[in-house]
Amino acid sequence: FSSDGDGDDDIDDLPSAIVLSKRLQVKDAPVVHIFSHVCHTMWIEYGELEADEGHPSLRSKKWKVGNGQEIGWMTESDMASVGITSGVRKVMAKASTSRRKKSR
Repeated sequence: FSSDGDGDDDIDDLPSAIVLSKRLQVKDAPVVHIFSHVCHTMWIEYGELEADEGHPSLRSKKWKVGNGQEIGWMTESDMASVGITSGVRKVMAKASTSRRKKSR
């Protein structure tokens, strides 16, 4: 799931079979990523979702949201096959580490 960056979370456009059960923040520290001469400081927030897997709206991994943009689910192997930026890789690693710490 991705946001188009307009400040309006697309969480409202998720299929009705999906419910945000928990919203978490990585509190360790922000991820700092320098691209060219621009320094990006990224605070990470992620959600845990619950889904009715038998619901018809979940037959597809992608769907259109209210503004016409397509959003969808990607596995880690999907991301590897399409390529992701080093900034996104840093965010994924930080969120994954945080999730493992919380599950202990």
